[in-house]
Order: sequence, then structure tokens, then C-alpha cells
Amino acid sequence: PGLGTWDLSADDVAPAALAAATIDGAVRAWPTYACGFFVYSREPELRSATSVAQLVTWLGDSGQPLVGDFNGSSTLPPIYVDAYVDSHRTFPAGNPPSVDTGIRDGLRSLLGRCGSLDRTNPCLNNSYDLYDGNLAGIQRFVQRDARALLGYSEYLYYIIRESNEPVDLGGITVVSAPLGAGSHPVLFTDGLVRNVNCTGECAERAQRFAEFLTSVPTQTTIAFGEDVTPPVPRYLLMASRTFWASARVTRDPVYAQLRDTVLGAESRPFRSTSLSRDDILDAL
Repeated sequence: PGLGTWDLSADDVAPAALAAATIDGAVRAWPTYACGFFVYSREPELRSATSVAQLVTWLGDSGQPLVGDFNGSSTLPPIYVDAYVDSHRTFPAGNPPSVDTGIRDGLRSLLGRCGSLDRTNPCLNNSYDLYDGNLAGIQRFVQRDARALLGYSEYLYYIIRESNEPVDLGGITVVSAPLGAGSHPVLFTDGLVRNVNCTGECAERAQRFAEFLTSVPTQTTIAFGEDVTPPVPRYLLMASRTFWASARVTRDPVYAQLRDTVLGAESRPFRSTSLSRDDILDAL
């Protein structure tokens, strides 16, 4: 009740993002970005893996072929939600009292491709936590010590930045992470909100700012890192259909692979989950 509504063109917003921003029939947030979990590899055969079991088989059991952060509060809970939806297509309306054993077992098998199932596993002990400044996982992928990297789409920014030579983006395969019995992409939506008491001139200024931030020129500048020198693409997932239809985006070999996931994702709303990162981590 404390959020104002927005005047925006629903036709220009990715359907799943618009659904996430709509509460009781009113658009209460202006969608800006979507985010979800993806797997990067230099091997196009990755596309054959459409479930967590197939992904584990594809990775093989030689060394530690997978890198990814399964420990952070901004990664593990949404990974669990993603895995649950991949298996059940929706998330339970009520708060689940405990970790689903099928999801747990699937994630355990995947984590086994990263190390031992204990706190020495680098996917579980912050060794690969980008938000703590730990680039070891990125560097292993860059140095081809790992077959695949699991994380948000913007992880490719770090792959490009940490490479000593130009990255062949055409040689990168990216798929929505298959974390359950199937693969049903989950996208979380960021959005701008406005206090219901922001009216008149305040509302007009908020509208202009939202329009500027979500315009194709602004989003292109942000997405391709043109606000820094030298430019490094960020590969953020914009919630605007117009962005995805622009010529530069359709020509980009990575964005071309991400487009269908963003524009084709289905709405699977849920309010929250009482399962904390520690609950899930203990189960794993």
C-alpha cells in the first residue's frame, strides 16, 4: 500500500519482469534488470544438459570441472529456488518447512563436481565469492582449469576483465542453469519503486528518471560498459523488450543466447521463503 503506481508501456517490458512488478493488478515497480543463474562453457555440447543429472554427467568426474559460488546469501537461496522450480515448475505458496530432499540431492551431486561435500569445497566456503572479491573461480575458468562456470550473467564481465588476451565471445556457450529435474528458467527482477506520497512534481521527476534509466541508449551504455575506459561489457539482463530488439544486441554472440531466456521466461510468483542460506547450506 505504500508504493505508488507507474505509467509505463507494458508492451516494452519482458512478460516475467512485468508480472514480478505487478501487485494486485497495479504496476508497483518499474522493471530495470532481470537476473538468473547460467552456466558458461567453451564447449557447445553443454546445451545437451537439460537437467542437473545431465549436467553432472556432462561435467564428468575428472578433477574439479565446475566453479561457482553456492555459499553467498545472494546466491544460495536463489539457487535453491531456481532448482525447485526446475523440478516442480513453481514454488510452494507457503513457506516450506525444510529443504526438499530431491533438490538437496541434485545440488549435492552438482557440488561434487566442485570438490568434497564439506566446508573444504571451494564452491561452499567463499573461495569463489565474487562479492567478497574472490576471483579464484573466474581465474580457473579463464585459465581453462574448469569446464564450466555457474553464476549470474554478469560473471562474464569478470571473465573478460581477468583474461590476458581478448575473449572469443563467439566461442562461449551460455545456458540457463539446469539445477533440477528439468530446466525452467527463473529470473528475479530489479525495479524502481516510488512512495505513494510522491505525487505532482515529485512523480513527474521520478517518471523522467525511470524513462531515462530504461531507455535503449542508457541501457546500451551500461550493458556494454561504455561508461568506463576501456569498455568492458557487463552482460546485465535488461527488462526492456526494445533493448533486446536493438541491432547491437541481436548481433552480440552472448546476448543472442540470453535473449530467449529473458523474453520467454514464465511468471512464477512467490512472496518469500523462510529457508535461510544457513538452512540450505547445512542440508547440503
